[in-house]
Amino acid sequence: MANDERGMASAFALAAVLLLLSGTAALLVLSGHNRLAAKEAVETTRLVEGARSAVRLGAARLERDEVLRRQLEQGGAEEEVAGGCFLGSGGSYRTTAKRLPEADTKEGAAYRLTAVSWQEAGDGGPAAEPSGKRAYAAAVYRYGEGRLAFVHWEK
Repeated sequence: MANDERGMASAFALAAVLLLLSGTAALLVLSGHNRLAAKEAVETTRLVEGARSAVRLGAARLERDEVLRRQLEQGGAEEEVAGGCFLGSGGSYRTTAKRLPEADTKEGAAYRLTAVSWQEAGDGGPAAEPSGKRAYAAAVYRYGEGRLAFVHWEK
């Protein structure tokens, strides 16, 4: 009978150790998933901020480039106002602008600036077209009295 009790105690101890090991393994797997999710969240935030920065860069260019504003007024189509790579972040961006004649007021002409940002291709050079994960941002600006003023972000 003593051997049976020792055998049962050993079996319970072995079961407890196996349960602890499987719990530890599950925690390690969850930890890996949490790190991956955190990395994805950081990458997405970086892309969104990159798109918003690209809108601001495009607005600065549009403000100082009279020829570009004239093209937008006459043509009515979207024009690319900025594009390139964000230094050090491995991301690329493209910003376009379009005049919104229906939103013009006596304060000035209205423009919608739209940007897309994306991760560069794995070969080290910027991708010519957005690929993979990307983020978008759009804002309305008003040009009047020689200045481009922010109106609001669009969703």
